[in-house]
Amino acid sequence: MIFLLMLVITSVNLNACDVCSLYMNVGMNDNKNSIGFSFRSQFFKATIWEEMVLANPYKHFGDTELPELIDKTVFERYETYELRGQYFFNPKWSIFASLPIKHAVQTIENKETVNVSGIADPTLLLKYKLMSSKSNCETAYTHRTIVGGGIKFPLGNTQKMYDGEYVINDMQMGSGSYDFVVSAEHVSMYNDLGVNVNYIYYIKTANLGDYRFGNSYSLQTNVFYNFKIEKSELRPSAGFYFESDKIDYQGEELVGSTESSRGFATFGIEYAKNNFSVYGNLQQAVINKTVGVQLEATQRIVAGVKFYIK
Repeated sequence: MIFLLMLVITSVNLNACDVCSLYMNVGMNDNKNSIGFSFRSQFFKATIWEEMVLANPYKHFGDTELPELIDKTVFERYETYELRGQYFFNPKWSIFASLPIKHAVQTIENKETVNVSGIADPTLLLKYKLMSSKSNCETAYTHRTIVGGGIKFPLGNTQKMYDGEYVINDMQMGSGSYDFVVSAEHVSMYNDLGVNVNYIYYIKTANLGDYRFGNSYSLQTNVFYNFKIEKSELRPSAGFYFESDKIDYQGEELVGSTESSRGFATFGIEYAKNNFSVYGNLQQAVINKTVGVQLEATQRIVAGVKFYIK
């Protein structure tokens, strides 16, 4: 019911990004250890037409399947249920960890063709507060910059099957590779009005099958306002989220139809009181740049809850 309430209030990330916290929790819960649960749902759609097949038929379907899909509509939905936590060693250093469970569904002309789920790849990220305003600063302007680096571990299954056949790489639970993560976060506030920027870059390595997903990055910026209500805070936000994936490799060969970029208008809200917060975020696709046969993103939804530990 909390998730539905957040959607009503706001009307994805995502970033809502897939590694860092959705918000930087500027305000009453700064520098507190936390544990929480997040939910992300991403939607993709495409109608396969003949020119797409002739251009580059490798991303989601093989040469045999594609001719049978011409003029048909394909939907894909990816859901992630994630346990995440953050621990502060001191005011400057902290460690962030996440353990996701993934659920992937594909339908063609409203007929289910793939439905798989399982534990996905966990991430461990070390963060450092590079600079910030003094905690006792009485000026109207405050700011904070945090950088981080870490590793995504290959725990998720890469051999998932449905109806006797292996599912596509994107629908496998994991990448099968150790990937490196670099992050940067910045927030600036003037009184209760603020802006935050989150950047994440993934450096991918090859898995045991010598397949390497292309490096990728995401960038999100939001404008937000803190409404203080007695001992609680309500923080609506709006902004833009962009993500981009470079081309994949099979050994030394390029894999066609694997480059893509997407941009989303984002609307979110967070409510925090004492040692508890709940958030929701809607991301509506406004940019889709794909090559060959790829599905276009339509929408992302993010929701979650956090509990803070002193």
